[in-house]
Amino acid sequence: MVKISAELLASTPIRISPIEPSHELNLSGLKIPSIENLGVTKDQLSTILLSHNLIHSIPLLPRLLNLNSLVLSHNLIQSISPSISRSTPRLTSLILDHNRLELGELNALAGHPSLTYLDVRFNPASDTPKYRHWLIYSIPHLRVLDYERVTDKERKEAKDLFETSDGRPTAAAQDIRSLKSKGSDEDTSKNENTFIPGGEDTSKGRLLTAEDRENIRKAIMDADSVDEVARLERMLRDGFIPGQE
Repeated sequence: MVKISAELLASTPIRISPIEPSHELNLSGLKIPSIENLGVTKDQLSTILLSHNLIHSIPLLPRLLNLNSLVLSHNLIQSISPSISRSTPRLTSLILDHNRLELGELNALAGHPSLTYLDVRFNPASDTPKYRHWLIYSIPHLRVLDYERVTDKERKEAKDLFETSDGRPTAAAQDIRSLKSKGSDEDTSKNENTFIPGGEDTSKGRLLTAEDRENIRKAIMDADSVDEVARLERMLRDGFIPGQE
């Protein structure tokens, strides 16, 4: 498992696009468990690639005024900090396919001032009725959702569904807005139902020994897929520690 440390950020080459001026950092496929230390980049990046890792949430981020593309596909993301609009006000593209986001978590993106491209395919949210209309309605500048262009017809349908003739939210809109967001919690790593690598040293409410922690670390390092990590999570929730007889 690799942490986003100052040393990692300093040693990872920054790719400069010859076509469109941009600075790209690629940290994909490193089994990274959490997004951290991005302040070290001094807001010099326009694109950050973090796909195929073990990230559970988009946390409170430093102010990243130059960031316009964030790729987080194929992770374990369940929550998004409500501060994302303030932290990344110029973000235009957010790729979140193959994660674990419910529709309520996507409310964190509502009203984002510049988000135009969003991919949330293969999340629980995408199985929710009218999820597409809700995102079109709640994210004002959205132009492409799940790689399909947003049409004027969809915009009108979304407005009819979620806004009354006098500009008030409909009951359907109020219901979706009321969905609880895990991202509003101050510390999502304390969620008792989810094991987060590198997080709290507990399993079924008991303290883990040094041997337990080492067995967990080895199991995660040896995992070769997100499915394998999910299997380890289920074991830990049931009180089983990898490596125990």
